Amino acid sequence: GGLRLYRDGEFYLELAGLRFVDVAAKQVAGGHVRLTGCSFVGGPDRGNVASLAIGTNDFAPGAWNVEAADTIAYGLGGRYAILVYRAQDVVLRRVVVRKDGGWGLGGPSTTEYEPEGGLMFYESSRVLCDECVVLDSLKESDDSAEALGAIIVNSHDATLATDIEIRASISI
Repeated sequence: GGLRLYRDGEFYLELAGLRFVDVAAKQVAGGHVRLTGCSFVGGPDRGNVASLAIGTNDFAPGAWNVEAADTIAYGLGGRYAILVYRAQDVVLRRVVVRKDGGWGLGGPSTTEYEPEGGLMFYESSRVLCDECVVLDSLKESDDSAEALGAIIVNSHDATLATDIEIRASISI
């Protein structure tokens, strides 16, 4: 099934050893969530979405005090495998992602958009990406930086993407 933790409030929730398989995006927006040993499989076959989204644009911050450890995300799904979006105090530790398609591959034209990155940190602050691995299994990636199956930090305003540390991680 899916996962939708979505409210401008505190959850104080730990999910351990669960497998989420759904064609919809899995979402964590709100505070105090810990995901350990979970797997996130699949997602939308098109659209500017992610298989697992931590954060939102609907309230600020979009997520806070969220940790994902010993977790995997793979399969078809949107633009990114995991998106940390307008969130703060997020830790991804020993997270593995594999991008298997989406963001154009399911649309009317496979050239509409090429599959894009594995881990995206967008307008987030106080984020740690520690010992994470991103695999691009498609080998169909576009020549943009976002399409390399990469670990990406991005923002339209540099003051919104601060204190992001990527430690001992690799993108293949």
